[in-house]
Amino acid sequence: MTIAESLLPEFDHEMATTRRLLERVPEDRFGWQPHEKSMTLGRLASHLAEMPDWGYEVCTGDEIDLAPQG
Repeated sequence: MTIAESLLPEFDHEMATTRRLLERVPEDRFGWQPHEKSMTLGRLASHLAEMPDWGYEVCTGDEIDLAPQG
């Protein structure tokens, strides 16, 4: 069994849990943030939703640039 094959069940479980969480984020509260320096709830939800794609890119790409933008 490869490392990927051994990790896939855990990944599937975590994605199902994350999906259930994101489905419960109320759209009318996307702009809420607990502190002025915090991400809004909508941005945080988007960040969570984008993480699997980022992980795929990191694992399959030839290189990744982690330098800050700007």
